[in-house]
Order: sequence, then structure tokens, then C-alpha cells
Amino acid sequence: KLQNDDESLPQLAAQVVAAVRQRYISSCASWQVKPNSQVLARLGNMLARGKLQDIEDVEYDFGGANIGDRGVICLLQALTLDRRSMVLSLKACGLRSGSAPVVATFLELHPGLRHLDLSQNPLSFDAGEHILHGLFWRERERGQGPAVSREVTIDVGGTALAWDRGGLTTGPPCGTLWADGTSRGRPFGYEKL
Repeated sequence: KLQNDDESLPQLAAQVVAAVRQRYISSCASWQVKPNSQVLARLGNMLARGKLQDIEDVEYDFGGANIGDRGVICLLQALTLDRRSMVLSLKACGLRSGSAPVVATFLELHPGLRHLDLSQNPLSFDAGEHILHGLFWRERERGQGPAVSREVTIDVGGTALAWDRGGLTTGPPCGTLWADGTSRGRPFGYEKL
């Protein structure tokens, strides 16, 4: 566990963000996607403003960046380099159902993800199902591999899906999907309301 009393740790955090930025650029080249200027600017601002004082927690806010389904693949691939406790906003980024499997995989496998904001994106019920499966597998795999955060919330802006404390899907939870480590069984599907 990192300690805040070490003067070199903010430099280490800056190196992680710089590596995320570089990985994003190279991933865009691999996927033949133009790097999003707002994503690059926000990563650059994190470095310039010295917003890296909290070594163990990080907040990435790409809200309104209009990343799209192809661009989010590159961004999430880059964010895998940062294993710290993470809050990620993809609010109003133009994400549609095509990005749901990638978002669900990131949700499942990133051990430090604590909150994911997907509100104001036109996600379908099928996308919600992918996301719920990501939550389910995150919960199931928690004991196998790196330590996964005990709780993660996902803001989907009122979409009528939720992961309840018993591991089943229910009606609208005021815009949040949640899982907290008390899952009692495998979800059998979801309800359309």
C-alpha cells in the first residue's frame, strides 16, 4: 500500500497518468481511431494541475468528451495501467450499445473501480444486461486474483435496471446499479419495466 508521506509518490502518480496518456495514443493508433482531443487535454490537465496528491485514489472525468463506442475501447485499454482506486465518469460521451461489452469487461476486471458514471448515454436494455453480467462476474471473481473493491456503483441516469443486494436484477434504483459483496446467487435475467 502506498504511503502519502513519501515525497516521490506524487511523481509516481504522475508517471502513471503519463503512461495512461501514452497508452491511449498508441491504442488509438492500433485501432485506427483518432485520439480524442478532450481526453488528451484532460489527462494533460491532471498532470499540469498537480491533481495527483492523493496517491491511492484517482478520479478520471471524461464527461461530455464524445468519445464514442470505438474511442472508449482505446480509453479503457489505457486506464488498465492505473490500478488505483478509481472513479470514472463517461457521462454524455456518446456511448451506445456497441461499447457495452467493453465497458462490462472493464467493470469486471479493473480491481480498483469504485464508481462508473454512464449517465446521459443512449444505452439499451441489452447494454444494461452486459453491464449486469460484468457486475456479476466481478462479484464472482473477487476472491480469485487481485483484490477487487468490495463495492462499485454505476450511474446510468435512471435506466430501469439494478443489481440488488441479493444478486438479482430489479426495477429503477434512482439511476444507480450497485453490487456490494453480499451476492447470494446468480442472476437469472433482468426485468424490463
